[in-house]
Order: sequence, then C-alpha cells, then structure tokens
Amino acid sequence: MAPERDDLKRKAVQSTAWYGLTRLVTQFVSWFTTLILARLLTPEDYGLFAMAFAVISFFELFQEFGLGVAIVQRQDLTRRHVNAIFWIIVASSSVLAVAASLGAPLAAAFYRQERLTGMIQALSVLFLLNSIGLVPYNLLTKELDFRRRSLAESLGVIAQALSSLALAWLHYGVWALVFGNVARGLVRNTTMLILCRWWPTWTRDFEGVGSYLRFGLRVAGTSGVNTVSGVANNAIVGRFLGGTSLGHLSMAESLGRSNPFHSITTSVINQLSLPLFSKLQQDDADLRAYFLRITRYLAIVALPLQIGLTLVAPEAVRVLLSDKWSPTIPLLQMFSIGGILSVLPLPCFPLLTAKGMVTAVFRYTVVFAVVIAAVYIVGAQFSIVVVVAGWLVLFPLLRLYPVGLALRAIDLSVGGYIRNIAAPLIATGVMGLAVAGVQFLLRGEGDVTRLIAAVATGALVYAGVLYRLDPNLIEEGKTILGHLRGKKEPA
Repeated sequence: MAPERDDLKRKAVQSTAWYGLTRLVTQFVSWFTTLILARLLTPEDYGLFAMAFAVISFFELFQEFGLGVAIVQRQDLTRRHVNAIFWIIVASSSVLAVAASLGAPLAAAFYRQERLTGMIQALSVLFLLNSIGLVPYNLLTKELDFRRRSLAESLGVIAQALSSLALAWLHYGVWALVFGNVARGLVRNTTMLILCRWWPTWTRDFEGVGSYLRFGLRVAGTSGVNTVSGVANNAIVGRFLGGTSLGHLSMAESLGRSNPFHSITTSVINQLSLPLFSKLQQDDADLRAYFLRITRYLAIVALPLQIGLTLVAPEAVRVLLSDKWSPTIPLLQMFSIGGILSVLPLPCFPLLTAKGMVTAVFRYTVVFAVVIAAVYIVGAQFSIVVVVAGWLVLFPLLRLYPVGLALRAIDLSVGGYIRNIAAPLIATGVMGLAVAGVQFLLRGEGDVTRLIAAVATGALVYAGVLYRLDPNLIEEGKTILGHLRGKKEPA
C-alpha cells in the first residue's frame, strides 16, 4: 500500500474511533435520558416540543448557506476568508433569531397552541449560540481532529441531559426539553470555540467568498430540502392528528430510525465519508473498495439491530417506556424495518457528491420529499398508523434510486453489491428465526424475561452465524486495532 494511502487509512480509522466512541457514550446518555423523560413527561409534551423545534429547524436552513461545507472542502482558504465567513454567519444568525421570535405567534396560531410562542422565542437563542461554534466545528472537521470536536459535543449532550432531567423532575413539563436544548447549545459551542484555538478577528477578506458561497449553496440545497421535508411532515401530523399523535411519531422515529447505534453509524458516515471519498474521487478502484467496506460494516451493525428491534418492540416499549406509550409499538416496528434502508444507502450520498453529481442528488431529494409529503397528507386523514404504513411502502423503493446511481458511478454491479453484504443478510435471517422461536416458547412469561431472553439469543446466534460465514472479520479487526496504535501496514 502506498504510504499516503496507508496514512489516510490510519487517520480515518483513528478519527472514526474517537468520533465513534464519544458518539456511543453521548447517544447512550441521550437515549437513557429519553427513557427517564418519557416517564416524567407526556406524549403531548413531546408533541409540543416537536412543533416548536420544527419551526427552529426551518429557519436554520438560512443560517450558514453551506459555507461550513466550503470550509471543509476548499484548500485555498486563508485566515481572512475564514473570518469573513464567520461574520457572515453571525449576521445571518442574528437576523434569524429576530425573525423566529417575531414569527412565533404565527406558528402558534397555525398549530392552535398558544404555548408555542414562548417556546419558539426561547429556542431562537440557539441561532446566536450556534453561530459561535459553526466555524470552529468545520475547521476541526477539515483537519480530521475529531478528538477535540467530539469532546465539545459530548459536554453539550451531558449539559442537556442534566438540565432536562432536573427541570422535568421539578415539574417544568415541556420546558425541560426547551431549556435542555439551550443548555446544550451554550456548552457545546463555547467549548468548541475554546478547544479549536481559533479566534475571529475583524481582519477579513470577502474576495472569493462568492465562489465558496455558490459551492455551499449547491450542496446545502439537498440538506435544505431534507429539513423542509421533516418540518412539513411534522406540521402535517401536528395539524391534522394533534400533539399526542405527533409525540408517538417522534418517539417511534427516535427509537426505530435514530436509536444510538443508528445515530452513531449515520454520524460517522456523514462526517468521514465525504472528505475520504473526495481524496479518492479520481481512483475508482480505491473508491470502490472503501465504498464496499463501509457498506459491509454498516450492514453488519444495522441489519440485526433493526430486525431485532422490530421483533422485541412490544416488550421493549412496555418495559422501557411504560404502558402509556403502547400506541407507539406498531409505529416503532414499521420504522425499524424501514430503518434498514435509512442506513445501508448512507455511503451513496457522499460518494455521489465527491463525484460531482450534486445536481442528481438534489433532484432526487426534491422528488423524495414531495412523495413522502403526499403520503403524510393522505395518511393523516385517517390515523398515525396509516401515515407510517404508507411511509413504509414507499420509503424503501425511493431509497433504492441513489444506490443505483452510486453503483453506476463506480462501475459496480448489483450482484457485487449484494454479495458484499450477503453474510450479515443471512446471519440476520437466522437470528430473526431464533428470536421468534424464543418469543413463542416464552409467550406465557413476563415482558422483562422475554426481552432479556430474546436479546441474548439474538446476539449469540447472530455473532456465531456471522463468524462462520465471514471469519475474515477477526483479521480485519486486528488490522483496525493496529491502525489505532499507529502501526503501518506492510508494503
């Protein structure tokens, strides 16, 4: 292996380890906090917060115009350019904070929830807090310095957890979620600025920033459509089915599609794949090899997790959340199944971006958003179960399109793609049969017993079958550990 490729691989592995470890810790903190808050708060509280945060998410579309991506991608940025970008972001964030505060009564009137006015106005301070940390965040990302960046993010999550739990315990209701997010923004962004050791000055150069802005806008368009889609879908459910249904939907999504392992893998792929694929964009052989490897590792984690969660959802909800969340069970099962195709295509998007196919990605995102919004509108005329069932029918079909684009971009056959993930596919199928069998045999036992037995059986069966089908995983693990220790591969 060429020295530069070996160095790139070691740096990617070490960055992934730092980021993955801290994400693992913070996701479990967030998930554990959610489980406790679910007992202290009500589905209506979660629904109200989802409505308020949807408004904030919409305004966030206009905060940084994709300039953060430009910082990561462009190699010719000077300190004066970075200062200029910082002050542009601060100016836009200030405008958005004022706009969100003034528009809060309109959002409250739309949802017919007067309490939303104060909630949105309190959350609008996040624009100012985030403007402090956006440039340092992307500077650390550009240098693959995930150690310092992850530390700042972890401290923010801990601040959010402690604040939300304390306020919920003191019976502040939905405000526990509001001020928890404000605490996270304050700690995360100030720590990010300090650890980055970069300080903005008035010495700035706006020449050339226009080209960075145009680049950022093309990439940010896709992210913007995704955000609008999420805001619109929540608005549809909140408007037609009410806060309680939206609360059940939000909880099911957070557990089925955004559970800790899913969130970690999504974050790692999004953070590392684009700079990695960009460096390899002219070398299809290496690009194909990294794409297949990342996809295979995703399948190894995602397939058993999502199918296992589908099978144990009834026991898990009753044990971890309590009976009041029982209406979430069918939603969680459908999101868990669909979540497979949330994870597996993840490497496709940074690959297409690295290949310069941002227009194709944007067009796909627009079509995807329109179709899913139509599903939500039709389903909301009946019930939240119908909404998610419609999503489950169309979502997997829509997600296959970017996979096809990515395979063509690197000249990879469908057969080669499937063979790459065949081992975890088969192991997951065997695991599913074993878990279903245990649940049948223990059908007269309590939820805790059935949950523990199902999880233990599934883990043991999956690990055993996967090892039999793919024994090379052990050697790959040793190689990765070698990279973590800074050991170079033999030439």
